[in-house]
This record gives sequence, C-alpha cells and structure tokens, in this order.
Amino acid sequence: MMVLQDLKSIILYTLFRISRSTFGSLGPSVVKVGQKYVIKGPCNLPEVEALCYISGHTTIPVPRIHYTYNGPGGIYIIMERIPGTNLQTLWMRGRLEPKEKENIVNDMIAILTQLRTLTPPKEGVVTSAQGDAILDYRIGGRPVGPFQSHSSFHTFLRGGVLLENTATIFGENIASCHSNNYQTFFTHADLAPRNIIICDGRIVGVVD
Repeated sequence: MMVLQDLKSIILYTLFRISRSTFGSLGPSVVKVGQKYVIKGPCNLPEVEALCYISGHTTIPVPRIHYTYNGPGGIYIIMERIPGTNLQTLWMRGRLEPKEKENIVNDMIAILTQLRTLTPPKEGVVTSAQGDAILDYRIGGRPVGPFQSHSSFHTFLRGGVLLENTATIFGENIASCHSNNYQTFFTHADLAPRNIIICDGRIVGVVD
C-alpha cells in the first residue's frame, strides 16, 4: 500500500512539472493543469485544513480540493481553477466601474462577516482550523504552535521575554497590547487584492 501511495505521489508530481512547462504558472507555487484545474505546492497542512473548513462551514467561494499528495517540500493540492482576474490587476489598471467597486466592497464585507462568525475549536486558543499549528507568513514560513492561550501566543511572539520585561525591551505599546484580553476569530493570513478573483464585477474566488 505504501509503495502504491509513493508511486501515485511520483506520478502526480511529474504531472506538476509537466504542467508547469506546458500550461505555465499562475504564481510561484501554482501551475495550470488544462483549463479546469491547478496544482499548488509545496503547501503546509494548515492551508489544506483551512480550505476544507471554510468550504464546509461557509459559502465563501474558495477552490474545491480534488486531491492532495506529498511531494518535494510538502503537500501538493490539486484543486479547481477559478476563472477570472485578480482584484489587484483590475483595480490598479482602472478597469472597474464605480458600481463594480461598490459590489466588490459589499462582497468583501460578506466574506469577512462569515469568517468572523466561525468559532475556534476551543475558546481563547490560537490554532489552525483543526486545532493544530498555524501558518502566518507575517510570523515566518513554517507552522508554529498550537497555542492554548493568547498569553502563550504573545510570549512566543516576544521570543520568550516575560510580560513584566516587555515594556523595557519592546516598548509600552507592545506591553499594553500583550496585556489585553482578546477574542479569537478565524481569519485569512494573506487576504490581499492579488488573492481575490473577480469575474463580471463580483468576487468569485478567494485563493492562496
């Protein structure tokens, strides 16, 4: 069974490389496979978990995952390709009418509202959708945690520096921020215009 799984991963990774040279890339880690599918990788497990969780608990338009496999550097995801153009390109090139911009803003409000209604696995934790490590490129390129409290998360961000020493080392603003109580919300760590897909003046996909 393990041999079969390894063979399947090799075949799928070969497809990834062939598709990159045949159909081209949509980004540093995304290649087209024909007109309907893309392969993204290498990815980390929290990204796969987040896609599955959002797809199962909201109506936010995220790509449908068809298959995942292990390859060089991590997990590779075969998913549907969402046709359209990213918001960054359309907005910067002035290709959107005022009404389309208004619709996009309203779509974005609806998406963020749905994200904020998702509850964490346990109150006060900072984890992935399944209660495991989180991936946030503002922190680094590897999953960290999970953290069972905001206090432990903040301690990690401070590199282990105790809260009572924070003002001296990092300043009063950080000390005040890390002293407050917060509510955990589900969020997209890289919700940028380049990751929002537009078609006919509406948001049709949130990717990455």
